[in-house]
Amino acid sequence: MLDKKIKYLKATTQNLRDEELLGNIVLRQWEVIVDLIEHTRSLNLDKPVLLKKTESDIGLVTPENFRKRMSMLNQEFSDNNLGIEIKNSKSSVVIAINDKKLNANLNQQTAEFIKQSNEHNKLEGDKLIAPKASSRPAQSKRQVLFSYSWESDQEELSIQRKFADMLENGLKNPPSEYKDSPKVSLFIDHKGFKLGEDQIEQQDAMCQETPIAVICYTQKYLYSAACNREIDYYLTKDGNNIPYRRALILPFDCTHSDMDDRFKKNLSLIPPPDFINGLDFFSSASIASKKDLIGQLVRNIYNWFEENPNPPNFDKHYDVKNKLKETGDSIDLAFQSPEYLKGNTQQYQYEGAIDIVDLMYDWSIDTTDFETRLFYLLGDFGSGKSTSCQMLTKKLMDNYNDKIAKNDIYNNQPVLPIYLDLKKLLNAFSNQKDIAIQPISSLFETMLSSTGITKKVSGDSIIQFINEYPCLLIFDGFDEVGQKLNAQQQTGLLNKLLEIFPKKVYQQDLNRLNQDSNQKTLSGVPINSRILISCRTHFFKNYAEQEAFHQLYYRHEAGFIAGEIKNYQIYYLLPFTKEQIENYLINCLGKADAEKALRFINNVHDLSGLSERPLMLNLIMDLLPELQKEFQNNPNINASTLYRMLFDRVGLRDNEKHLIPLGEKRKLLGRFALYLWQQGITTLHVEALDEWLLCNLDDYPQLKIKLTSGLCEPEVMLQDLHNASLLVRDNDDEYRFAHTSFFEFFVAVGIFDSVVHCSNYQQGFDLIFTKDNLGKEIVQFLLDWRLSNNGSEKVKFDQNWQQLQKASNSVTSRQIAFDIWYFSYRENQEFTVLDKPNWQNLNLVGINLDKQSESNILDLSGINLSNASIEECSFSFINFSKTNLTQTYFRQNKFDACKIEDWVNEKTVFRGNRFNNCLTPNMWKNSSLPHSNLVTPSNGSRIENNSPNLQQLIHEKSSGRLSCLHPDGTQLVIAGHSGASLWKITEDNIVCLHHFIEEDTVTSCEFSPDGTQL
Repeated sequence: MLDKKIKYLKATTQNLRDEELLGNIVLRQWEVIVDLIEHTRSLNLDKPVLLKKTESDIGLVTPENFRKRMSMLNQEFSDNNLGIEIKNSKSSVVIAINDKKLNANLNQQTAEFIKQSNEHNKLEGDKLIAPKASSRPAQSKRQVLFSYSWESDQEELSIQRKFADMLENGLKNPPSEYKDSPKVSLFIDHKGFKLGEDQIEQQDAMCQETPIAVICYTQKYLYSAACNREIDYYLTKDGNNIPYRRALILPFDCTHSDMDDRFKKNLSLIPPPDFINGLDFFSSASIASKKDLIGQLVRNIYNWFEENPNPPNFDKHYDVKNKLKETGDSIDLAFQSPEYLKGNTQQYQYEGAIDIVDLMYDWSIDTTDFETRLFYLLGDFGSGKSTSCQMLTKKLMDNYNDKIAKNDIYNNQPVLPIYLDLKKLLNAFSNQKDIAIQPISSLFETMLSSTGITKKVSGDSIIQFINEYPCLLIFDGFDEVGQKLNAQQQTGLLNKLLEIFPKKVYQQDLNRLNQDSNQKTLSGVPINSRILISCRTHFFKNYAEQEAFHQLYYRHEAGFIAGEIKNYQIYYLLPFTKEQIENYLINCLGKADAEKALRFINNVHDLSGLSERPLMLNLIMDLLPELQKEFQNNPNINASTLYRMLFDRVGLRDNEKHLIPLGEKRKLLGRFALYLWQQGITTLHVEALDEWLLCNLDDYPQLKIKLTSGLCEPEVMLQDLHNASLLVRDNDDEYRFAHTSFFEFFVAVGIFDSVVHCSNYQQGFDLIFTKDNLGKEIVQFLLDWRLSNNGSEKVKFDQNWQQLQKASNSVTSRQIAFDIWYFSYRENQEFTVLDKPNWQNLNLVGINLDKQSESNILDLSGINLSNASIEECSFSFINFSKTNLTQTYFRQNKFDACKIEDWVNEKTVFRGNRFNNCLTPNMWKNSSLPHSNLVTPSNGSRIENNSPNLQQLIHEKSSGRLSCLHPDGTQLVIAGHSGASLWKITEDNIVCLHHFIEEDTVTSCEFSPDGTQL
């Protein structure tokens, strides 16, 4: 308590000094008193000691002027209702503090400090449009799920999978009207799930990411737990399609009348009248009829994706707290409260998107038992995360100030927002990994230290305030700091943020949300003191990782999962709709000019996509005249074009002020951004920037002449860099880029420039790629920047890239070089063609090089994969001949129609791989293929004797089971539910040799190409 009082007295001193409420001598007298209290750790001061210190620090003191000073101080304390009184006696001076007023004033100081901090971060501009969001992520995968029951018999299962193969081929080769549309893929479990991992987790993640399901309905479908789990993502209990989801159902082994009622409403695949059901159709229909049905199904699927370009995904556990209702249908939830729904005056209509700022505002002020403590706001870069957070801050501050002004705070205490920019943590620690182990109070002080506010409040005071008064903590940009940390450190940082509230708060939250009245013990923390965290969506590698991150508070010793109840909710910012884009342009340009702008944007393919992001739309609008002129000569307009033109506009505007030529300034900023990325920082102090600039002059001869000849001072040169406007200088003399995306753009420019002007190839990329994570945005900017450079620099970049990627020594740099190429490959974006790349020691997991065809083979012959680890990858139509596989580890990969002659496979390890239709004449000359791998013969099985009697015998013996012929046609394996047996084939008969699997079920079997292995 004494420490708290001393902090209060010191804060009072600072306030008296700032407000100039007292004369200098009286103020200095008070400072002497406070210093002595802090030194003696007592509010009861020995008067002779105090007088002696006063004479030493201020000068001569008499009883009369001392009493006068004490009187003036008491009067000031009383006038300002500070709760401080000085009791002056002959032997002592006692400082009495009213505890109630102490707490009230401390809280007021804290609130004022927070308000000033929020004011410092407020948005500028009055033409902002609030982004839309959904509780389901914007759909990123054009993917269809093939859902069927494994309980079917072998013949039926085989026909279903043939149907899936036909559909997969149809989606890969859609009708001509969809040739320019992004391709739709098919997910089927036996090809897509990874072995050895949690199947349910994978199933949930896949269903979350996949908006359409093709359902092969059988009588056994209803009794499959996996199938029921899948269908819940697509159909409501009464059989309606869930919003922005589609179930396409085919009665496979039954008729429509035999189906369960839930499935009858979505009977989308009906065989022609001549066929009873899907099984009958796919067993006996002509090839042309099958192609017609598949073609129509493919059209329906592509049409759906065209009509739903950015549909939100579905979270199957509807959340009352999100206030979303299916039109015309009530939500059937065990924990739904009719009284609660009835009492809500605002109803959010779900039409694909909602106003996120309004939703977050209502969530933050709601005091009912049904609101969550945590809120995650996710979105891509430039989608409006910070804008949404700052708009919410302003709206809450307006409400807070209005309540305070009206003195309307007793019945309904207003929520005070606390906006905290997490990226300010990046440069506050010499080792960024220390962030996760710092006390939360220190993190608070760090994030609030660069606001320019002279009055400071301790982190402990803020935490105490949050636990006593309703507050919304807004942590903006978790990815900014999270990407610098490993998974364990990310967990540690999130736990630190959650530690703001005692652990029992989370336990009681779950009891409250579960309506467990017997467990509701008040923690003392306001029910509407909450936490909002914003983060880039792609910060998480997949949905499962994202879910695990969101649920960290369960592992934070915070309690337990109460059934399906979650103490958090997630919203995903959606791209701007056409209506939002139009409204924004009309607000800024007026209707006539907005219509012209829209026509231009819609005619330029990349611009129409870029304009869906608020940040990019703002750039497009500002640069419209330049863009229209650029488009006449350069059709490759992309994101890097916008950033380059923005930079050029600023440069041309202030051209007469520039000492650095514009082209050199752009390259210099690129090298500067690359240096920051290499060092793992986002800001640099002015002195360090000065030193960096002088060390890099050799690459910029014009600058070197000006500086070394004394034509200008380094400080003037730095000011010229500052005038680029994309760099800003904060109150602590730290230089940084004005927006994260500007930084990412210039990192890409720096990489491009470093490759183009590289003169030392011996170390490859090792001098450029010094960190292990480049980031999706930087890679995209690099691809765009290369594409927009159509001259000699692009040619030089491609030439140097080939030499660098072959010579790179470090695994980190080679991995990044691979990641850049692979990103361009998956996104169908142009990049330099690989020529015998060095992939030695790389860790390739989940890589899919499967976009080729028989007429378009990817040539990777002669590559170095020695000591690499290759797991769960898929390769199709690739020439892997003469590949170095020395000590390479292969696990659970699929090779389809690959050429793999003359592999150098010394000490190569193969585990559970599949080789289908691969050209492999010399593949295993040094070692035999381990038994755990499945090899399908290249040319298919054949029977030398085509006797009809023999064919009939084979059909009878293998009816309803699997059959597998030896490559030379002399042996036959028959397998199924009752094990497997080997049969010898003669000219007119087949004879069982022995049963080698007695009881276990066999679902697949095949001989190796040379017939030596099964």
